[in-house]
Amino acid sequence: MVDTALGGRVAEEIIFGPKEISSGCGSDLVNSTNIAYEMANSCGMVDDKHLLSVSFNELSQKSRAEIDQKVQQFVHDSLQRTKRLLTAHKDKLDILAKKLLEKETLTGEEAKKLLKLD
Repeated sequence: MVDTALGGRVAEEIIFGPKEISSGCGSDLVNSTNIAYEMANSCGMVDDKHLLSVSFNELSQKSRAEIDQKVQQFVHDSLQRTKRLLTAHKDKLDILAKKLLEKETLTGEEAKKLLKLD
């Protein structure tokens, strides 16, 4: 889910370069960070100490710092995975990017048809 949330931002970086990422990608970072916090805090993905779902505000400063660190790692790892995937399939990314510049949005079915995935 974090990878998917970062897909648009990573695609823009690959297509346009890191200095040309649109402000619309800010929501990608917000969404991916929120998902990562949910994974770390509510799903107990930091370590055995954090297996209970509690409010972030109820945690000790040390526990919050551990969760923050884990979230940063989740998002960083996701960013790297997404970059590798989209770079490996840049030919398909280019096809989608060209169509999106023309049309602005695509449904999943339209994208599959365009990429001949059916």
